[in-house]
Amino acid sequence: MLNEFRFLGRLAGDPVIAEKYTRFPLAVKQDKRGDAEVETDFFNMTCFGNTKKVVDEYLSEGKGKLVLVSGGVRNNTYEKDGEKKYEISFIVDRIDFCEKA
Repeated sequence: MLNEFRFLGRLAGDPVIAEKYTRFPLAVKQDKRGDAEVETDFFNMTCFGNTKKVVDEYLSEGKGKLVLVSGGVRNNTYEKDGEKKYEISFIVDRIDFCEKA
């Protein structure tokens, strides 16, 4: 089975650093053909372990930086106010910086 994603995009905000994980929003332009207007999707990325350390150190004020991220996708379920909720999580295993410092 294959459960993998890879996005090239720009940080849409500064990372939110917690004790065990770091989250950051990533803006990814859709690949449009012809005269179609380019749209942008926003995804919330989550990092743990060594990837978290890299993001915390190098992207703490990284809004707008171009990065290539890859990892796995998780579907989380939880209950809130008696209603079952679903949330897709993008767990980053690797991050590459695509611009010169």
